[in-house]
Amino acid sequence: MKKFFLILSIAFLAAPVFAEPFSAGEKQMISCAMERIRILWDFTDINTVNTPHKLSAACSPTGAEEIINAPQWLLDELPKMNQRSIVYDPVSKQTLTEATVWHTALANIYEFLNYTKQMYDGDLSGTAISALSTNYITIKVNFLISIDRLNTPIRVGDRYYSTRDSFGGRGRSLLPTFELINSQMESAVASFNGQAFEREDKFRKAADGVALLSNGFFEQFFKDAVPDVMADKKTFETYQKALDMLGRPNMLAWMLIFAGTFVVFFGVFFTVVNMEDEISGSVAKYVKKSNDWAEDFNRQFLTVNVKHIVTGTVAAFVLFGALFGFAMGGFAGVLAFVVITFAGVMFAKNMPGFVLRTLKRRRGAQINSQLMDALILLSNSLKAGMDIVQAFEMVAKDMRPPIADEFSLVIKNYRLGSSFENALSGMEDRVDNRLLSYMIKAIVLQRQVGGNLTKIFERIVETIREEGKLEDKLQTMTAQQRIQSVVVAAMPWVMVGVVFLFKPDTMINFYTTGFGFIVLVFCIGWIFIGIKMVNKLGEIKV
Repeated sequence: MKKFFLILSIAFLAAPVFAEPFSAGEKQMISCAMERIRILWDFTDINTVNTPHKLSAACSPTGAEEIINAPQWLLDELPKMNQRSIVYDPVSKQTLTEATVWHTALANIYEFLNYTKQMYDGDLSGTAISALSTNYITIKVNFLISIDRLNTPIRVGDRYYSTRDSFGGRGRSLLPTFELINSQMESAVASFNGQAFEREDKFRKAADGVALLSNGFFEQFFKDAVPDVMADKKTFETYQKALDMLGRPNMLAWMLIFAGTFVVFFGVFFTVVNMEDEISGSVAKYVKKSNDWAEDFNRQFLTVNVKHIVTGTVAAFVLFGALFGFAMGGFAGVLAFVVITFAGVMFAKNMPGFVLRTLKRRRGAQINSQLMDALILLSNSLKAGMDIVQAFEMVAKDMRPPIADEFSLVIKNYRLGSSFENALSGMEDRVDNRLLSYMIKAIVLQRQVGGNLTKIFERIVETIREEGKLEDKLQTMTAQQRIQSVVVAAMPWVMVGVVFLFKPDTMINFYTTGFGFIVLVFCIGWIFIGIKMVNKLGEIKV
């Protein structure tokens, strides 16, 4: 078994984590996009258009630090754009010019990339997800407003003017890139509402898309020639293909999945082959144990298929593990599924014994409530001149199950040739009841050495009455401890339910992470320990 778990652990460590963090290359791409968008933002401001800017060596195509100056066509076009009014903004109570709208759109892109840079070490499943979602939604809405304003024709004198002619006609190729950036921003916002196991991967791909398009926008902006319609279409298709590549599965991830599956399969196969004798012996022992359980169920007057108990328990754990693992996602989800399934198998192995003990205790309690009446009936029968066998027949005839079934089975075994003492011993094995054992021992001793059974039965009846009184008194004295155990068990779940009503997204996002799962298991364990301790404080055996 140790070999099996070692191989299985290696396989899981080799499996990829689907919610990939930002790689070093992605971080560099986002940083360069921020740097370039900042330069364009300054160049669309009439006050800073003449200021030279430095492009770092890491972002320069030449590999060396580069000085970027505004091209002459921009110096010629920007004053005209700064004179053309597009729309009146009721919020700022100002009339926005063509240059201002482009300037604002670039500011929204920069703000998006800046928030993304702050998310490098963040966790999309944490408690700050609501605030992050609100920030990104605000940026996306503002950017969409800017695009709508740029796409709306404006009247200049006697004719209509389109902002697609901005920057000397370069707006025709720049606006489609804005449309693509807007779609990637929308994907980033939508990722916050997705399932926890795929949220980080979707957000990362959307952020990469915005950075990729922003870098391309910078290159388009500084082209000397005014692009024609066909070039515009080719540019759009090129970036669309690049964005599609971001959504394709990672080939390395698929290779690791295949390798991990291969290792697990052959690891399990060779482990089973090497442990064939041990497994066969364990299976044979468990089959014998299952047959013993089935026989014990029959002795409790129950027909139970042990296989159904085991398979039902395993199926319940597998279903719960699959749902929980799917909610967590990634490697943590797979690990949670394996742990829960393994725990289910171990629990299911002993489930029939647990069910048998529970039913046996419950049946013993039912017989205990009927025992005093049965003893009185036995005592009266003996006083009337009957022997003990006839007295048992009276109980089997006049009493109700389950005690009537037990006394009837004793009589049947006796009539089939078993000694009366052996028939009584079988009833003692079937029924978990201390006072019934006293009665059986008294009958056996009386038949061996003699004695007055009537007096013995009367004393047992008196003992049952006194124990009943003492039990009622103990129930009254320990009521507080029993109520405390109920409160200890219920309050944590009540509080979780209340918090879930007010913050369902936060609760789901937390408890579907690896850390949240560990916290949940830890809390459940300590709750059960607390319940057990409080119950022990009020447990007094009579």
